[in-house]
Amino acid sequence: MPFWDTDYKKEAMKTKAAKEAAEQKAAEAKQKAAEAKQKAAEAKQRAAEYRQKVNAVIVTTGDLKEDYEIIGPVYFQVSNKGLFSSSLSDLVNKYSAEIEDMKNSALMSERRSDWGFLWGEYSVGQNDFEKAFFVATQELKKRALMLGGDAVVSMRQDIDLDTSGFQYFYLQMYGTVVKRING
Repeated sequence: MPFWDTDYKKEAMKTKAAKEAAEQKAAEAKQKAAEAKQKAAEAKQRAAEYRQKVNAVIVTTGDLKEDYEIIGPVYFQVSNKGLFSSSLSDLVNKYSAEIEDMKNSALMSERRSDWGFLWGEYSVGQNDFEKAFFVATQELKKRALMLGGDAVVSMRQDIDLDTSGFQYFYLQMYGTVVKRING
């Protein structure tokens, strides 16, 4: 057998092995991509279910007309204080889709210009109060869920204005987490 025939067969076997290895890698990559896509779909489904649970939590400034078990207090604070970013702006970005839906449904007012500076009044970010209230309520609901509750009763809020130097506000919201007793 001539040497060039043997070399050719060796090269052909190497090429075939390399092609099979590449096909195996491609199949593994395709499998990993399918698994990643499946995990992403499952994560999206879990996130949607969690949002549904959060939105089902009742928040009221009064009491419920049904029996419940008291779990404990819940508290959340948010502020627009910060030169380039604030806890409020971070949370508004997090809830931007829900805030846009509320604006489109006319459940939240559109952002409007604050003209108070024309006559010497500082607004302290009043345009953000509505967003801050929404964000704080959503965060109270999440905390209630984490504690095992399904409602927050006797919710109260306090807004503190900081008008020294830069204009900021602080919103504190608190209430009592309860678990309703069905039946």
